[in-house]
Amino acid sequence: MSGVAGVSRPAAADPLRASMDVTRMLEELRHRGPDGMGTEVVGDPSSRLGATCLGVRRLAILDLTSAAAQPMTDPRTGNVIVLDGAIHNHLDVRAAVPGGSASFRTRSDTETVMRAYAAWGRACLERLRGSFALAIWDAADGSVFLARDRLGLKPLYLHQDVDGVTFASEVRALLGAGLVSRELDREALAGYLRFGACPAPLTPVSGVRALPPGTWARVRAGRVVARATWWEPSTRLEATRAKPRDRVAAVRAELERAVQEQLLSDVPVATVLDGGVTSAIVTALAARANPDAVTAYTASVHTGSVAHGGRGDTTQAEAFARVHGVRHRRIEIDEVAAGCALPGAVADLDLPTADAALTWSVAQAAAGDGARVLLSGVGGRETFGGHATFCVLPRADRWSRWLGRVPRPLRSLAAGGGVRGRRLAELSARARPLRARYDTLRALWSSPELRCRFDVAAVGLGLEEPDAGLPGPTRVSLLELAGRVRSSLLPSVADQSMAHSVELRAPLLDHRLVELGLGLRLASSGGQRVLVAAAQDLLPPGLAGSSPAPPRLPLRRWMSGPLAAFVREGAVALDAVGCLPAGAAERVVDDARDGRLDAARAWQLAVLGHWLAANGPWEQADRPAALRGASGWTFTVS
Repeated sequence: MSGVAGVSRPAAADPLRASMDVTRMLEELRHRGPDGMGTEVVGDPSSRLGATCLGVRRLAILDLTSAAAQPMTDPRTGNVIVLDGAIHNHLDVRAAVPGGSASFRTRSDTETVMRAYAAWGRACLERLRGSFALAIWDAADGSVFLARDRLGLKPLYLHQDVDGVTFASEVRALLGAGLVSRELDREALAGYLRFGACPAPLTPVSGVRALPPGTWARVRAGRVVARATWWEPSTRLEATRAKPRDRVAAVRAELERAVQEQLLSDVPVATVLDGGVTSAIVTALAARANPDAVTAYTASVHTGSVAHGGRGDTTQAEAFARVHGVRHRRIEIDEVAAGCALPGAVADLDLPTADAALTWSVAQAAAGDGARVLLSGVGGRETFGGHATFCVLPRADRWSRWLGRVPRPLRSLAAGGGVRGRRLAELSARARPLRARYDTLRALWSSPELRCRFDVAAVGLGLEEPDAGLPGPTRVSLLELAGRVRSSLLPSVADQSMAHSVELRAPLLDHRLVELGLGLRLASSGGQRVLVAAAQDLLPPGLAGSSPAPPRLPLRRWMSGPLAAFVREGAVALDAVGCLPAGAAERVVDDARDGRLDAARAWQLAVLGHWLAANGPWEQADRPAALRGASGWTFTVS
């Protein structure tokens, strides 16, 4: 795990300036890599290829010696690599490289990827299992090869203008180094208002986009000259009629493999034990694979007189840890701690998101105990159909052919009016694609509310419509992976862990396990039941046969107590930017305080306000109506 950065400038560009630009970005990424920093100007700056520089901040996980430092150069080819991430099957890959394992100089997965690229070119990506964002200077081709892992577990952001292409692991690195204009992206802001996160690949900064998951790009002389998608989950679906017993056995085998591979580390490993099924399975399998070497962390959330650590009490997590021989640590999140933890988590967000998760506090505690790797059950509910979306969305789609004939105002009133009525009226409209219904279900605000409150037209997540021939819940799983997981869930938990220089790993988002779940149509055939059955010997009776979720934060209570000033300050900061109608954010906070609106809506605006204040000043403050426009940004490919 590291933070990477780089620039590719047109012909006649100054290589010294390129190196200084990358160095400034790396200073902004120091939390991602406290174990070393390096830059390298590659190629011949005097040639038509211009000036190219790669840089990295290193978080040492495998091979802690200086021999594994980055940027790493291949003496055989002259290629140079910087890698953010972990290749969990790198020992298998290096054994297949011509010359075999004996020809390697280090034990690092960075060298494995470098040699694999030399052997197979971009086809090497198909052989890699893990999370990664990488940049490789291809000396023979005179270009930089960029790539991102299948599910988007590791970030990579690009900006292209007349001065060339700039890329980094975080948007804040581009802003902090002064390499992009502080101009707000109108479409991204409209998306944030609707969903509580900017729809990927958008960012709040105009012209800065994420390289999509499962995508590679080639950059030469300051231009993106080629780009292609090398993996899509929808293309890997295979109709399977496996017997229930075979399904359970297949899921168990892939679970064990994924957790075993992701334990590969030369530094201490910890797990999140948050009260849900997926985190319990990950912790139990980690304990079996590596006895006495794992510590589990549980955040205990206090809501008045009751402490909630998942299913109501952290004693269950402690008992679970004892059964599996795991060291356990409870992190108390009371009102005093919340007043520090949540503002801290917001301050460390690379991109604003309304996901008020507890990963920040867990990663802080794990880092304090010396852990550098944190295994989490994140993503399992989206793959295996573990929440209400998988029932609600297919039903709304089926019933819309009849309900949609009823006039929208009547449908809203029949559902009780208000927020719930407006949402159900949108969900049940006739002749809407499933992706549009998914947008409605995941939205914090309905389309009429956005127009009324913020003078903003609703934008979508920009998802592709899943194959109509697939079962409804399987289609929902594809939307979840491309929607909430990509735009909100992964960026949020990754930012909160990397703030403390801790690498978060997600075994339930291992691509082979995801493909198995989609191929077996598990979301459509009781996926959570299959998951529980596959791990029945690992789970206590209270969890077996159920699918509890991690604890919900008492935002409303905290926003009237320890977070009141923080939320108000965020709303004031957002109103000051001028991208919303005057006083709109503060009015939402007032309505949430008085119980007229859900607290998550006020929290969403407070987070955005603090993010804009921390990363400003901004060059423009568009009138609210301007948010209706779209940025229209695309890669320039020649």
